[in-house]
Amino acid sequence: MFLIDFGEDEFANQKVGHFWNRLDKLRLPAWVHPVPGVTSVGFLIDDYFVGEPTLPGLQNDLLRCAQSLNAKAKISYRQHIIPVCYDGEMGLDLESVAQATGLTKEEVIQRHLSVRYTAELVGFLPGFAYLGGLDSRIQIPRRSIPRAVLPAGSLGIAGNQCAIYPQSSPGGWNIIGRSPLCLFDPMRNPPCLIGLTDRVEFRRISEKEFTLLWKQRSK
Repeated sequence: MFLIDFGEDEFANQKVGHFWNRLDKLRLPAWVHPVPGVTSVGFLIDDYFVGEPTLPGLQNDLLRCAQSLNAKAKISYRQHIIPVCYDGEMGLDLESVAQATGLTKEEVIQRHLSVRYTAELVGFLPGFAYLGGLDSRIQIPRRSIPRAVLPAGSLGIAGNQCAIYPQSSPGGWNIIGRSPLCLFDPMRNPPCLIGLTDRVEFRRISEKEFTLLWKQRSK
């Protein structure tokens, strides 16, 4: 494995996005597997090809590509508007988030809705997008004790990010709502609804609309 690190400045994740978009044009060999991070991109090499004579040249090409990036250049992305319900049991931690931040539950919701987020990383689970840009007033740490099971679509916040659990799983983020959309479908192209560098906004829905959309998802 080798790693290209873009540092820790404010443009690091943007450079990762630019670099990731360029990788398609580089036509990487099948034995090289790129893995994006928030501020870096790693490259996993199949064991059989670790001694491949073309590897040093490929590494140099990737480094030159990374060094030529202009972080302020426009980057291609998809825009998503994701429905989310904050009502009742959908917002498991909404009350505790409000208490921790000194806001009302409605103020927490409005601050969450007011931001356009950027997908900084997709990982942990297939389709789990780490969305950066959370309003500073509702940034709180993860829960000290994770839950053993969260339902699919649970929307959590932690630090300066929010994310939606694409399937039922354990989780330690603070759950403030739930989305009825399918975030990952292996039969879909691309399988992940939200990809790296995509932009996301949230639309508030009622429990009734959530139920209708969830039924459509299940068909």
